[in-house]
Amino acid sequence: MKRVTTRAPTSPLRVLARVRRFMRKLAGVEERLSRGTPVFCVGDPQFAMVVDDHHGAECAGVWAKCADGLQDYLVRSDAKRYFVPPYLGSRGWIGIRIDARADWKAIEALLQDAHAITARGRR
Repeated sequence: MKRVTTRAPTSPLRVLARVRRFMRKLAGVEERLSRGTPVFCVGDPQFAMVVDDHHGAECAGVWAKCADGLQDYLVRSDAKRYFVPPYLGSRGWIGIRIDARADWKAIEALLQDAHAITARGRR
């Protein structure tokens, strides 16, 4: 008999805990609540948030600012993983669906870039 292994979906609380651990490595990051959603800021501007069914997203995920042109590239290259989030997508943010096979190195790289973009804009 062939053994089938399944991976449990990633809970929003686990996603948030992992993002929080990573954010502690970045300079000047503050966590706040915005309409009940955890958001991460450098000073006043937000650069990332952890969502769970936010505006009908229907999945745990991370939304983050991204460099010009990156949003389109990511969505075109892997639409199962990346999407244009509601209302912030028009400002260049990327949505990242989080499941049991999430690529955390890629997610952390996107978060680090979002932090750098926001921190640079504050100078």
